[in-house]
Amino acid sequence: MRYCTALRATSSLCVSNNGCVPDNGCRMTSLQYTLWQLLADGRFHSGEQMARHAGVTRAAVWKALQGLRELGMAVHAVSGRGYSLGRAFEPLQRETILSQVAAPLRARLQSFDVLHSVDSTNAWLMRQQAGYAVAACIAEHQSAGRGRRGRHWCSPFGSNLYLSLRCRFDEGMGRLSGLSLAIAVVMIRALREAGVEQAAVKWPNDIYWQGRKLGGILLEVAGEPAGPCVVVIGIGLNMAMPAAAGKDIDQPWADLAAIHDGVSRNRLAGRLLHHLLDGVEVFQYGGLAPFEPEWREADLLEGKTVVLLQPDTEIVGIGRGIAHDGSLLLEVEGQLQRHNFGEVSVRLLESAR
Repeated sequence: MRYCTALRATSSLCVSNNGCVPDNGCRMTSLQYTLWQLLADGRFHSGEQMARHAGVTRAAVWKALQGLRELGMAVHAVSGRGYSLGRAFEPLQRETILSQVAAPLRARLQSFDVLHSVDSTNAWLMRQQAGYAVAACIAEHQSAGRGRRGRHWCSPFGSNLYLSLRCRFDEGMGRLSGLSLAIAVVMIRALREAGVEQAAVKWPNDIYWQGRKLGGILLEVAGEPAGPCVVVIGIGLNMAMPAAAGKDIDQPWADLAAIHDGVSRNRLAGRLLHHLLDGVEVFQYGGLAPFEPEWREADLLEGKTVVLLQPDTEIVGIGRGIAHDGSLLLEVEGQLQRHNFGEVSVRLLESAR
């Protein structure tokens, strides 16, 4: 029997770096993307200049800018000056990202796509034909970004990182225990390279900074329970979250713009991809064990009072690290308990209510 936990979504048709065919999962047109790239410098550009640059009429420019506003971008219009986004953005560039990946790891990557807008980077990779190929994609925007347990992942355009990697595991789904923890360690490595200190991991798949959520991980699997399977690893990382978009997030959050200004979006994306490829290879041979020392150093819950939220109950205990299979160790009334993944969520006591 074939088992699948992959996200089922409507098909989208996106073309990397060359435009986007409008579809249910893809909301940005080629003209909108062209104008966004022009406005990404944060300066004012006149409607006439933009029309000339794009080879369209000013009326088409006005309509496209309205579309950008509908995508959540703050397009400012000032009489006599033109249009501006108010702040500079760094558009994703495929070759710049790949330049940050070591050649031996880059050779393992059979495809890498930069998407303008897509429903979900995880879903996009799951839909590709060559299901066992090592592939990755990154998007400027997700219209249906998803977190763990079906939660919505806030994915405004051009602001953050939405990166997914697809790879094959030949030993069945049981071999994947602890993979999300290993990927969390990988994210900490990339952040430290970028000069971001004090980032921590919260079991099983979140990245925090000073008590606020900075990023997260979503693993989706398709294949045979005891045979070859495909794993798609999705990463979301807040780079420069617009205040308007941040209002929709139901917990305290942080972004890199406030923590360590000047982090290059493309360079960080490339280093994340590098460490992802390296980390998956290490995990395939050694499991979680090679990552455990770094997890312990960055463990947000160690020694703290936490609440384990289950569908029908709550358990209060002290975080005591992780077991070798990645399960959470919780001290409850003097007894050590092990809790696995599934329909559970963990909160620090002060933020659980």
